[in-house]
Amino acid sequence: MLYDDHELKQTAGMLSFTMTADRDTGVGKLIMSRIMAVPGTDEWKRTDDALKKLHKLKARRVPQDRHKLRMLAMYIDPEGDDWNRPAMRISRADAREFIEDARNDYAVQRLNGYNNFQEDEESELFKALEQWSDRPTLPLPPGPLPF
Repeated sequence: MLYDDHELKQTAGMLSFTMTADRDTGVGKLIMSRIMAVPGTDEWKRTDDALKKLHKLKARRVPQDRHKLRMLAMYIDPEGDDWNRPAMRISRADAREFIEDARNDYAVQRLNGYNNFQEDEESELFKALEQWSDRPTLPLPPGPLPF
């Protein structure tokens, strides 16, 4: 069933992702070069093209990575002779990035009229929501907005 495909739902809900790296790594140097380059120069175009390629590769991987991380973080399961313990497998930084990315995607969806579903007026979901007379409004997430 379509609603059971969690990677597909991650793809549909993904509006953005963060690309971070230490300044001394190849990706970090590329990001810094793009930031420091004058727009329109050969250096700017070269680094922009390289970052677009990395962005495309990461965009294909993010839904699966987010789903795997969510499964690791939410469930304590037998794993060989031991147990999957989320607190021991997921760093605090990875958990924070995951939550912030999800929160930011939700905030953007919410602020862009996610409650209206105007873009797909023929879907069963749109029709059902339109008939739901006391449909609640989705709340804004707490904290600063992502823009």
